[in-house]
Amino acid sequence: MEEKLSTWKNSLQYGAITGLGLVVFSLILFFLDLVNNQYLQILSYAILIAGIVYGSINLKNSNDNFISYSAALGSGTLIGVFASIIIGFYTYVFYIYIDPDAMAKIFEMMEQGLLDRGMSQDQIEMSIEMSKNFMSPLTLFVGSVLSFSLYGFVFSLITSIFVKSKNPN
Repeated sequence: MEEKLSTWKNSLQYGAITGLGLVVFSLILFFLDLVNNQYLQILSYAILIAGIVYGSINLKNSNDNFISYSAALGSGTLIGVFASIIIGFYTYVFYIYIDPDAMAKIFEMMEQGLLDRGMSQDQIEMSIEMSKNFMSPLTLFVGSVLSFSLYGFVFSLITSIFVKSKNPN
């Protein structure tokens, strides 16, 4: 008889795999200098969705091919939370150690975008100073954890509809 897998253990395992997949994908984009490509950034959501779906299916298969909507939602959300912690930690490490100049590049792009909109130099300086208050590595860590957790929950709401199954008993 196959041992039933706990939701926590399954979610931790697939959250770690998903989080590491997101880190590898981010590093590939960084080394290929494609970080600013919005279309490729969308693939990170596909990686998160894939981790949620495969993790929920694995939990379903280990529980006699049954999983309720709420169990799939809980599992998917936890996978998103665990993956978000890993990607949040990576974000922090990235801006502190891997590419400390990345923040300056972001602010340069922001300044150019504001110039293109026709804003005055005073308005641009004020906007950038306000942004600097909210864009430290620590706030980006927290933002990454919160946003990927939220995305994990939203994606789980949808994917759980397709993963759930009726109780055979």
